[in-house]
Amino acid sequence: MLEISGLCVNYAGTEAVVDCRMSVGASSAVALLGPNGAGKTSTLKAISGLVEFKGTIEFDGVSVHKMTPEKIARTGLVHVPEGRRLFGSLSVHENLQIGQTSRNGRTGGYSIDDVYDLLPALRPIAKRAGWALSGGEQQMVAIGRGLVAAPRLLLLDEPSLGLAPIVVKSVFAALKEVSERTPILLVEQNAVAAIELCQRGYVLVDGRVAMQGTSEELGSREALIDSYLGQSSLAEVERRAP
Repeated sequence: MLEISGLCVNYAGTEAVVDCRMSVGASSAVALLGPNGAGKTSTLKAISGLVEFKGTIEFDGVSVHKMTPEKIARTGLVHVPEGRRLFGSLSVHENLQIGQTSRNGRTGGYSIDDVYDLLPALRPIAKRAGWALSGGEQQMVAIGRGLVAAPRLLLLDEPSLGLAPIVVKSVFAALKEVSERTPILLVEQNAVAAIELCQRGYVLVDGRVAMQGTSEELGSREALIDSYLGQSSLAEVERRAP
């Protein structure tokens, strides 16, 4: 469904992503791992048309190179960015309604009621303003807003960032259900949780793919993951794992 070849992202002479190659199938969840500054978020931004890039990105066989971010979203390539970015003055329900504007006539997917069933903590706070939500509640709304856009592929950037372990567990349980219906490309520092959710993963280091494999292969090669993420990072993701 998603094919990336020779992807390069450059910020004022600084190479953030270098010759990246990866793919996501039509019925798979893929993790993109690596230390801070490895180029993970830049990769998602390139896919979504938010930064200029060189190389090839094809979604369902069609190049996204000349598309605007709005057009890319309306093809079903839906990006849930790091930082949640809710409309603080709007309620939970209104934020979810805004997500529906990217459906572009696509049927199926997730309704707002589906989101409330998947993330039941949102139903009692449906009328609460975005600015009054906790970090975990904001993340759930951000994911829900992406789901009601009827994604054909869901891009998730650091969904566990800043969340308490019990909230991380709840969020990843919901994402497990989502992955059974919708392909996912997940950027995540919590490597343990990401590998448990995804069938395949890539490890970026200094903008390059340093390692790739199935979740079983990545999970059984702890020493290699440790060498790329570093002792402190690995200890942290293990501590935060649900």
